[in-house]
Amino acid sequence: MNYASLCSGVGGLDLAVEIVFGAEVAWHAEIDKEANKVLAKHWPGTPNYGDITKIVWEEMLPVVDIVCAGPPCQPVSRSGPRKGEADERFLWPYVLDAVGRLRPGWVVFENPPGVKPWLGRIISSLARLGYVGTWGVYSANAVGACHRRERIFVLAANPGSPGVKYFCDLVSGSEEPGWREPGPSYLTARPVGWADAGGRPVLATFEDGSTEDYGPALRRHRYFVARNAPKPLDDKGYLRGAFLEWMMMLPEGLLVEATPSAQRRLAGNAVCPPQAEMALWGLLERLVALLGSERR
Repeated sequence: MNYASLCSGVGGLDLAVEIVFGAEVAWHAEIDKEANKVLAKHWPGTPNYGDITKIVWEEMLPVVDIVCAGPPCQPVSRSGPRKGEADERFLWPYVLDAVGRLRPGWVVFENPPGVKPWLGRIISSLARLGYVGTWGVYSANAVGACHRRERIFVLAANPGSPGVKYFCDLVSGSEEPGWREPGPSYLTARPVGWADAGGRPVLATFEDGSTEDYGPALRRHRYFVARNAPKPLDDKGYLRGAFLEWMMMLPEGLLVEATPSAQRRLAGNAVCPPQAEMALWGLLERLVALLGSERR
């Protein structure tokens, strides 16, 4: 199986798609220059078609089994003005148009909870294209992260696609696997020590003078990300990219090609791969059951 990645960022969602589906990337579509440095380093030789609003879909593009996308969150994020369609960065119509033209067997989307008012239209648009879909809200702390970072994930499938039926049979156990085996799961912890009892406190002080000990959460995160936390701040007092990789459970060294300031921005916009993997396994199980009931 292969996949196309739209609005790729630094490929956090891609990593989860590769694990769950055993898929290989066919092409990216990303415009951020710093993000593209990361993609070029870690997915070398992969075509990048850039701006999805300017792609001429009639031209020959590689056929793909999966389309995954994490459209820019700024138009829907609760931390901003939430202009939605009035924001030029609202790319959902272009993403859905790409699905309609490429006709993949599977569709994977990710966005912050602020997209919920538009979610009904997204799902109904997929339904009009012939897809059966489901969605859910998943938190990063459910996979051991020291932060919540709730995100909405959408998984949809074209029931008429031979690849979908085959993969559903694999998940249900009625077919022997004949596709490339997935890589190691991000959800398998490799302990590096988790000592909440008697551990050193890590205190955060708030405006009202109150404090909270984040030590237990950070030690729990350390256990599940399976590596020690790097030094958090650089010499100027800014968060280091390596620490943000650790916080977002990204592979170590993923962001090194980007500038330090870009690393902070890219990590803030990234998808936490173990969170996405957990979401996809959960949604896949639900969707397989749904498709099975429709076939009966």
